[in-house]
Amino acid sequence: MNRMLIVDDEKLILEGLVQLFTQESTGDLAVYQASSAIEALSVLARKKIDILLTDIRMPSMTGLQLAEEVRERWPDCRIIFLTGYHDFDYIYEAVKRGSVRYVLKSEGDARIFEVVQDTIQELEESLRVESLLQQAIQLQKRQSSHYRSLFLSDLAEGLLNEEEFEHSSFMDLNISLEKELPVYFAAARLDEGSKRLKGTEKDYMFAALDALCQRYLCPSVKITGYSDSHCYYYLFIQPKDDTLLSREMIHAFLIGSFETIQRSAEVTLQLPVSFALMDQPMGWMETSRAIQVIKLLFYPYHGEERIILTEKSMASVTLSDENSNYQELAALQQQASKVELYLESGQKEALLQLIEMLRAGLRPFIMEDHKVLAAYSSYSLRFLIGLNKFGLSDKPQIQPLLNMLMNPIIHRTWEQAIDILMELALLFFEFQSSQMSMVKNDVIGRLKKYIHQNLSGDLSLTNLSEQVYLNPEYMSRLFKQAEGVTLSDYITALKLDKAKEQLNLPNLYIQDIASNLGFSTAGYFTRFFKKETGLTPQEFRSKSL
Repeated sequence: MNRMLIVDDEKLILEGLVQLFTQESTGDLAVYQASSAIEALSVLARKKIDILLTDIRMPSMTGLQLAEEVRERWPDCRIIFLTGYHDFDYIYEAVKRGSVRYVLKSEGDARIFEVVQDTIQELEESLRVESLLQQAIQLQKRQSSHYRSLFLSDLAEGLLNEEEFEHSSFMDLNISLEKELPVYFAAARLDEGSKRLKGTEKDYMFAALDALCQRYLCPSVKITGYSDSHCYYYLFIQPKDDTLLSREMIHAFLIGSFETIQRSAEVTLQLPVSFALMDQPMGWMETSRAIQVIKLLFYPYHGEERIILTEKSMASVTLSDENSNYQELAALQQQASKVELYLESGQKEALLQLIEMLRAGLRPFIMEDHKVLAAYSSYSLRFLIGLNKFGLSDKPQIQPLLNMLMNPIIHRTWEQAIDILMELALLFFEFQSSQMSMVKNDVIGRLKKYIHQNLSGDLSLTNLSEQVYLNPEYMSRLFKQAEGVTLSDYITALKLDKAKEQLNLPNLYIQDIASNLGFSTAGYFTRFFKKETGLTPQEFRSKSL
C-alpha cells in the first residue's frame, strides 16, 4: 500500500482532494493531509510518504522547500506539484533539481487523479526492480558460510523434510557436492585441551580446522561442513567426478588425511583434534542418523586426545545390536525441537504428522524403557512449554491432560501416551482458531461501529487503521475476508443508503445531506450519488416524493 500526503493551504481545495482520493482510490492508497508545509513536516517525521502532492505557493515555507526536505528524509518519494499559470518559473527550478511531475489546478480533478495513478504505477514498477535487487542480495547471503551452516545443521537435526531438501539449491548454498549422490560422514572433535577456548577463539579454531580440511582433503574429494559451536566440526564428503577411487581407497585416503590434519593442527594451532568416520556412504536424508552414530563413536573416548575412530573399530564396544536399535529413536528425539516451532507458527498438519512419527517410533518398546521415556519426555516438555507460553495450561480442558502428559507411566502402552499428545495438539489449535476468530470479530465490530458513528468524518484507510491499531493493508484484507466486500464498497453502500433515507426528508437541503455524509461540497456529493445510482440527488428526490 502506498502513502500520499496532500498539502495545500486552501481549505476547500485540500478537503476536495482528500475526498477525491479517499472515494476514488481502489484501497491501495492511504491518504494524509496537511494545511501547510510546516504541518507536512510533522507528518513526514512520523510516516514514510511515497507520494507528495503539494501546492507550490504557501506561506512560511513553499512547496519547493518542502520538496527538498522530503528528498532528505524519503529519497524515493515521488513529488507532484499543483500549479497555476503563473508558477512556471518555480516549476522550472523544481525540474532542474530532480524528477518531478506537475499538474495545473485548472485542469480539474480528473487530470490530478490521472497523474497520481501514473505515479503509483511508476512506484510499482520501481518496486519490481527493487525486488529483483533484493533477491540478488538474498542470494549473496545464502552463499555465505553462515547460511550454509544453518542448512546443514537443520538437516542434521532432522528439521528438513525430503520435500524441503529437494527444493533447496546447492548452488545458492555454495555446496559443491551432488544432491543425488551419497556422502561419507565424518566429524572432527576439539579434544579436552580445547576447553580453555572462549567463544570467539573457538570460532577461529573451527575456521582454521575447516581450512586444514580443505587443504588436505580437496585434492581427491569434495567437502562441505559446519560446526555445532561446541566441540564438533561435521564433514560431508564425496569423491571428485574425475576420481576412480574405490570405497576402500577413499576410506584409506580419508584416514591418512585425518592423520596429517591432526599433526598440522597440533603444530600450527596447538590444538588436539580427534576424528570419527562412517565406513559406508549414506543418503543426505540419513544425516541425522549418521551424526548420532558419530557421536556414539566418540562417547567411550571422552577425555582421550588425537584419536581416529571408524565404525568397524568400534562395533564391538559402541555399536552393539542394542545401541543400533536405538539409533532411529535418537534421531526422532532430536526432532522434538519442532514442537514449539509448529505450535507457534500454527502448522497443525506438520505437528500431527510429527506426533504420528513419534507413535510409530515408540510402538516397539516397553513402557519401562528409560531411553524411550527420555525421547517421549523431550516431546512432552516442549508441549508444556508451548501451552504455558500461550496461557493455556490452566484451562479446565487442558489440566487433566497435562497431568497424564507428564506421567506417561500411568499408561499401559506408548500408544495411549501418544494419544494424549495428539489430543493436546488438537485442543491447542482449537483454542488458537477460537482466539483468532474472537480477535477478528472484535476488529470488524469496532470498525463497523466507528464507520456508522462517523459517516460525516474521516473514513480514510489511514484513520480507520489507527482506530483498530492495524496497518491499513492488513485491515482491508481482514475486512474483505470477514464481510465479503471491501471497506470502500461497504462505506459507499452505507453512505448511499443514508443518502436515500435523508433525500426522502423534504426539509433537508442537499448541502446539509452532503455535510452529514462527510462530503465537503454538494458538488462532490452529487457526483458520488449519480455515479452510484445514475440519478442526481434532486432527480432521486423528485421520483421518490
